[in-house]
Amino acid sequence: GIYIADIDLPADTVYLSNLEYNNAQRCTMYNDGTVFMGGQAYLRVLDVTTPSTPVELKTLTPGSITLDLVHDSGYVFAANSTNGLQIIDIDPLMDADVVNTVATTSANGVYVELGYAYVADGDDGLRIVDIDPIESASIVNTVDTDGFAWKVASGGGYAYVADGEFGLQIIDIDPPETASVVNTVAITGNAVDVVISDGYAYVASNSVVDLNIIDIDPPGSAFVLTTLPLPGGANGVALDGNILYISAQSGGLRIVQLW
Repeated sequence: GIYIADIDLPADTVYLSNLEYNNAQRCTMYNDGTVFMGGQAYLRVLDVTTPSTPVELKTLTPGSITLDLVHDSGYVFAANSTNGLQIIDIDPLMDADVVNTVATTSANGVYVELGYAYVADGDDGLRIVDIDPIESASIVNTVDTDGFAWKVASGGGYAYVADGEFGLQIIDIDPPETASVVNTVAITGNAVDVVISDGYAYVASNSVVDLNIIDIDPPGSAFVLTTLPLPGGANGVALDGNILYISAQSGGLRIVQLW
C-alpha cells in the first residue's frame, strides 16, 4: 500500500496514515493535494489534501504492473512493464485516460526531459522516446546496456541508468539519435534506482552497501565517492534538498542527511 508520513522535521518523521493496495510500486506527487500511485494492474489518483485521511479519486487499469511514473505538462508517463510506456492525459484530472502507448519489452523506469521520455527497459537497456507531439510518440533510439535497466534519470545531456549488476551506466544523449554509453561505474550489488543532483548520482542497491554516492562531474570520469550500508536493502531513492529518502526492502523508510 501507500504510507503517508510527516517529514517536516526529517529526524522526527512520523507516519500519519496508509491505504492498503495490492503490490504498490511507485508514487509521485502531482501537486500539494494529489498523488498518483502505480501498482499491479492499476494506476490510482489519490486526494491527500488531508494526509491523515487520504481518499481515492480515480483508478485506471493500464493492464500490466506500473513500475514507475512521472508527470510533465499535463500528462503522466507510466512505465508499465510488458505494456511499455503508457501516456495518460490528466487534464482534467477526473477524466484522466491513456492517450498513447509506446511498445517496449519491459518498461521498469521512466524519466521525462525536454520533449523526450527515457525508459529503462530491462534487458534491452535504454529506450529514448520522442514525445513531441504526444499523439505520435515513438522510439528514436535504443542504447543497449550490459545489465538489466531498472531505473533512469537524466540531466545535462546525459542519462544515468541503474543497470543491475553492471552498476551505473552513463549515456551521452546529446543528440538522442546518436546516444551511446560513455562510462560505467561499478558498485557493490545490483543498482536498482538512481537520482542525480548538483554533480552527484545517488544509487540505491539491494546489497550490503545500499547507497552509493557517485561523483559525476565530469561524467566521463565518474567514480564512487562514498558508500553507506543500510540495514534491510534498498529498492528506491528520492531526494529533497539535502535529505535522501530510501525505501528499504525490509525495515521501512531510511532518511539520510547528506550535509
